[in-house]
Amino acid sequence: MELIKKLDYKVSYGELFHLIDDIIKSDPIVSKMNGLSLQHRKGVPEPWNIVDGLEALKLYSGASEKDFSQIHKKFSNTLFENLIDDFKLYRSRIMIMEGKTCYSFHADSTWRLHVPIVTNKDCIFYFPEYKEQYHLELGKVYLINTTEKHTFLNGSTNSRIHLVGCIDV
Repeated sequence: MELIKKLDYKVSYGELFHLIDDIIKSDPIVSKMNGLSLQHRKGVPEPWNIVDGLEALKLYSGASEKDFSQIHKKFSNTLFENLIDDFKLYRSRIMIMEGKTCYSFHADSTWRLHVPIVTNKDCIFYFPEYKEQYHLELGKVYLINTTEKHTFLNGSTNSRIHLVGCIDV
């Protein structure tokens, strides 16, 4: 089974970082939530729409991942919107993982598209059922079967930043 597929799509991680850097540094909500939403649910007011969808889906009473389809106005007409449109993404977000942290083992309901924006060799996906681990390189776009049990580890002391979006395959 193919767990991770590197796609033939070139992307400027520097340009992506430049577009979000000021928001990450200046917005206290984004800092506390370790990320920001590129897409949110219809009708979610500012400033909450910038973090709408970062929490576990079960906390959004009855919402499905496809409900997070409104591009945040800060990202209209940018490379982020191009990626969302090109791959038909929904519930896309920027996920920031501090150094020396990992997620619990889990399986998601959909595949995910990942675009590393800031990473290093100590950031890895791990699939325990397959005993497989993967490092995602900068400048690449990956399709990941996150419906399989997995975790992500940041074994470095630096933050890792990825664009993550739900995708139908």
